[in-house]
Amino acid sequence: MRYRIWTYLLIACAVSIWKPAIADQVADLKERIKLLEQSIQELQGAVRERGTSVADAAAKADQARAEFQAAQGAADGVQQQLNRFMEETSRFRQDIDERLRAIEEQLQLGGRPATGAALPSPGGVAPAVPGTATGAVAASAGTSEAGLYQQALNLVHGGDYLNAAKGFQQFLQNYPKSTLAPNAQYWTGECYYAMRDYQRAIKEYQLVIERYPRHEKANAALLKQGFAFEALGMANEAKLFLQKLVARAPDSPEAKKAADRLKVLDAQKEKYGPAPTGAKPR
Repeated sequence: MRYRIWTYLLIACAVSIWKPAIADQVADLKERIKLLEQSIQELQGAVRERGTSVADAAAKADQARAEFQAAQGAADGVQQQLNRFMEETSRFRQDIDERLRAIEEQLQLGGRPATGAALPSPGGVAPAVPGTATGAVAASAGTSEAGLYQQALNLVHGGDYLNAAKGFQQFLQNYPKSTLAPNAQYWTGECYYAMRDYQRAIKEYQLVIERYPRHEKANAALLKQGFAFEALGMANEAKLFLQKLVARAPDSPEAKKAADRLKVLDAQKEKYGPAPTGAKPR
């Protein structure tokens, strides 16, 4: 019995001693919990604030991206219009250049169209000649060498390049040894170039180079071969022909044009990268 009493007394003393210590620990834990709760609340607030900032930034980025895409689309549209304009301008200048050169050759040959030539109508298309297709060259048995050549030039002057090409080919058949044969062969290539049949033009220009390598038109034919390859999208092949011309006749006017074009092609390569290599026309 006494043992139990002493035990209770000891327990009571221990409790009286430990209770304040435990109370202090509990209070300390409560304070720490309170501080943690405040920290959590602050973190949650920061997360919410940050989330709002991120959302705002994302929204602004989307808006900027949409504005950029709209601007890019507008720029692409303007570029397409510019490309079409440049293409039309190039075709117009090419057509005018062909006609002017035809007039120059007519003046060199005498200044007047040949008798019986198919003169161009006001609309730019040569009138029909009895017994031939519309605008075709009338090659009668009495047509002279110069007369047949000038008839084809008249068709070039009128913009009837298809029948002009036929006229020059007919001239070459009738007068293969003529001093005008190199010009006629070159003009055949020019007619197909004007019609944007670049593969056929390259072949006709090649005949000038092979048949009349010492004639002044050989350099012009090599230059136009380079231009034709470029028009076909074959920039690498175009550069090879232009470089060949510069090496072959460095002091010629054609070589000067070739060198200028090579600079443009090199600048395009630096800006857009190497051009794809296409297959050469057969």
